Amino acid sequence: MYKERFIYEHIEGRPSCHAGTIAELPSGEYLAAFYAGTQEGATDVGVLTSRLRDEIDGWEDTRVVVDTPGMSEGNPVLHVDDYGHVWLFYVTQQEPGWDNVLMYSMKSEDEGRTWEEPAQIGDTLGWMTKNKAIRLQSGRTILPCYDERAWKSFCLLSDDECLTWQQSGMMEGPTMVIQPTLLPRPDGSIVAFMRTGAPVEDPDNRVIWKSVSEDDGMTWSPCEPTDLPNPNSGCDVVLLDDGNAALIYNDSRTGRSPLTVALSTDNGDTWPTKRTLETEEAEFSYPAIIQGHGGRIHTLYTYKRTHMKHAAFSETWFEEES
Repeated sequence: MYKERFIYEHIEGRPSCHAGTIAELPSGEYLAAFYAGTQEGATDVGVLTSRLRDEIDGWEDTRVVVDTPGMSEGNPVLHVDDYGHVWLFYVTQQEPGWDNVLMYSMKSEDEGRTWEEPAQIGDTLGWMTKNKAIRLQSGRTILPCYDERAWKSFCLLSDDECLTWQQSGMMEGPTMVIQPTLLPRPDGSIVAFMRTGAPVEDPDNRVIWKSVSEDDGMTWSPCEPTDLPNPNSGCDVVLLDDGNAALIYNDSRTGRSPLTVALSTDNGDTWPTKRTLETEEAEFSYPAIIQGHGGRIHTLYTYKRTHMKHAAFSETWFEEES
């Protein structure tokens, strides 16, 4: 069964929203976060959250959890650790522009109802988040990140449940790549899929790029192109319970529509099965994707920069008629 609905339609004074993230909580509820304000980069932009208790009642009213006076927030990422604590990672512009951000984290011990004071992660301007962290069997948490100044990707690695972090090697290639999303594979390797900054005049390189780590995220292979189009927009991947993988992305080299979900049965090497969520000539972007209890796949994405949209479906939806 496929079900879709808006989380965020309009909040007075915050007509624009972007960069959603979603996580399943220990209680079985879902928490979503995104940034919203008058427009991207405005000093009134803060991070908002909403809660889904069950799919019948729908999403609760949004609440502001981060709103630094005179500064703009961006790119929140939710993560639940092994203790059931909820972490919120995000960035705050110190001066106008995404190349002037610092990264922060906040922890909640009551499933996002209250939050501890934010803690700064590192002191490098331009480090940014976008996609969810993964946790390895070793206990290591890997938070995919990127450098807005260099337009290169890397990861932050934590072996103590997100308390301290070390930086991985860079993911580098012949074109600019940012906003990695991580897929762990049965052989212990991890593949990162990334957005490209290749110009429109270089359509052959306007595809999703990938890099592989064989050492729990510490070092990464030179980036290589896939055959999946990318219009300089984010994507997200999730490992499903049955070993398959689902990737959500803009299936285009030129624009942020259509928005498509693809299924891989060979550890992310190929993506032969695809379904389209949005086809209108508009912006549908910065998607997030997870799998929750009962096998339901949940996606969250920016809808025309004015709404946040949630869509949920089972894996069998890929085989149903459009």
